[in-house]
Amino acid sequence: MKKNKIIIIVCIVLVILAVGAYFGIKYFLDKDIEAQQKELEEMKANIVYSEEENVKTSIAKFNTQIMDNGLNTPIYDNNLTVEDGNYFYAIAEGIYFYITPVTYSGDQENDITQDMAIFYPVETENEENVLQYVRYLIKANNENLTDDEINDLIEKSKTLAKEGLAASENNGLLLSYDEAEDNKYYIVTRNYEQNVQ
Repeated sequence: MKKNKIIIIVCIVLVILAVGAYFGIKYFLDKDIEAQQKELEEMKANIVYSEEENVKTSIAKFNTQIMDNGLNTPIYDNNLTVEDGNYFYAIAEGIYFYITPVTYSGDQENDITQDMAIFYPVETENEENVLQYVRYLIKANNENLTDDEINDLIEKSKTLAKEGLAASENNGLLLSYDEAEDNKYYIVTRNYEQNVQ
């Protein structure tokens, strides 16, 4: 009988300990989730987003940067090719540009710009000339960036490309670098608020 009482008391103590441990762990896990959610909300509140911009405006701003900086080879509609919902342009010999809208309609005034890219053959001898266009494309998307910030963004994009990541300085845009079999790409992505979940 005494043995049964000891077993019952031990069982009750174990149940009390188990229930206490369960609620204690649940409490701390809930606190951790709350802290993580708060941190995520604070991060979202500090993100800089791009204003929505249509394709026609994006091209005009890029052309302004090109002309204001003496390259004299703006994008012309007579060099336009449309393929798979992307607007492709030849800029200069061996240097190309494309712009991808969020949703393609064929109307550049209604299509909202998502991605813009400068691309060129892997075996180019004009890499510095290409980088000028890349700098002006970045500047066209955020005129407040300094030359040093733009150059840092370009370097970071090449470093992060190895991990499949884009560079960002929380300035409303992302810069990706990609090297495919035939071409190299610098891709500017406009960071819109609705893209963040």
